Amino acid sequence: MKLSISRAALQRIGIILAVMLCLHTEVSEPILMMLQLFSIPFLLFVYFMIPVFWVSHLSVMTRSIIRSVAVAALLSFLIMIPIWSWQDHLTHRRADTIIQQVNIYQKKHGRYPGALEQLVPRQLKKVPSTPMGLLKGRPFVYTTYYLQPDSTDALAVQNYSLRYYAGIMVEASYDSRSREWHYDD
Repeated sequence: MKLSISRAALQRIGIILAVMLCLHTEVSEPILMMLQLFSIPFLLFVYFMIPVFWVSHLSVMTRSIIRSVAVAALLSFLIMIPIWSWQDHLTHRRADTIIQQVNIYQKKHGRYPGALEQLVPRQLKKVPSTPMGLLKGRPFVYTTYYLQPDSTDALAVQNYSLRYYAGIMVEASYDSRSREWHYDD
């Protein structure tokens, strides 16, 4: 069996693949990937059933389009896995930079900054965002809070948290008290 793909089919695959990759990186949702995984077998089923129930010139064109969509869906699935891994790695590097600069600010000023913008331009060139999105990165959410100690004589202790949306309705958060990342869904 010889595999041949026309130039038009390659163009369709390329366009559909580009759209799917844009959706994946902008939405950053593995739910979209799961939808693709379930749609590929369905598309293949329809692809093989069209000649059985529908014989015409349209069936050839429809099969060609379905084949292009199935190939593009499979390729985008395979390409997105390393992209998500890269996005996650880069997000953690940026978050570590923010945490480091917030702690330096606290050592210099005796308190944490009220907002990340206070670190610009002396400690950060700009406030970083997560790379979870193609068109515009999602922002980190930084908040400060005070904890009252158990003793009535002691002063309240300032702390901070840094959060970001990690996908599939999961929020990653770093707390300055525990110095650990937590993932909440």
